[in-house]
Amino acid sequence: MIAMPQDAHERGFALIAAVASLAVFAAIALVVISATRIDLAKGQGELSSAQARLAAESGLAIALHGLINRDATTLALLDGRAQELDFGGAHIAITLIDERGKVNINAIEAPVIERMLTEAGLEGHARNVARDSLLDWQDSDDEALPDGAEASYYEQQKVTPPNGGVQSIDELGMIRGFTPAVVDRLRSFVTVERDAVPFSPRYAGPQALAAIGDSRGAIAGIERQRELNGQRTAIGFSDQVSWTGRPITIAVEATTPGRGRYRLQAIVELTGKPDHPYVMRRVI
Repeated sequence: MIAMPQDAHERGFALIAAVASLAVFAAIALVVISATRIDLAKGQGELSSAQARLAAESGLAIALHGLINRDATTLALLDGRAQELDFGGAHIAITLIDERGKVNINAIEAPVIERMLTEAGLEGHARNVARDSLLDWQDSDDEALPDGAEASYYEQQKVTPPNGGVQSIDELGMIRGFTPAVVDRLRSFVTVERDAVPFSPRYAGPQALAAIGDSRGAIAGIERQRELNGQRTAIGFSDQVSWTGRPITIAVEATTPGRGRYRLQAIVELTGKPDHPYVMRRVI
């Protein structure tokens, strides 16, 4: 048996010590519980992100299967609208974009670049900086344009301009004047594919048509916007249409109830060969 202090003064100290001990243990327990909750929340967030990524990859596989088998519902997506579906507890939105309807950033000159950047939300001096910097990035000399940038500008970022074509849309983010928001806006109507089939207004969205700025673009743009708004019948794709050798972007966005989100873009090319039906040009 533990002897209790007889003196009132001693009993007071013992009570204080006991309360203090309980407070310490309570504080330790609270820290452990809080840490456990944080770990659980972190783990749940990571799980949701992983689920979203798997769902996006599944969406890519679904779209590829539809293209290879010439599924009418999948081919209809080439009019620019999204197909939405639920898969494995996640929500998936799939969009197919014919690269013929995109502006080839490696095959355009200053006026088209200006209109392209305007469509991406840039105006005035900010647009001039992005325009000249892109031209400097692509040209073969080291002389900066009035609002541009050459190697000396990028030294601190440890970036070396290639003095050649842009290899990916993400590479644009390395160029002076191209913010992440601008790059994201360009993704839907700009391509870097050097050997892409020639631009066709018939498959272009309003932004690409505005950037190209030809006389056919205005009428085609109105028609395409009507299609995208569901105001007229979308483009028809008959069995006679050949997609062999034409690069197509498959864009997938997946979300989960746990707020997981994952975006995936892949540029594929159908080969028409049963044993090797497609080539994956790049995954973004």
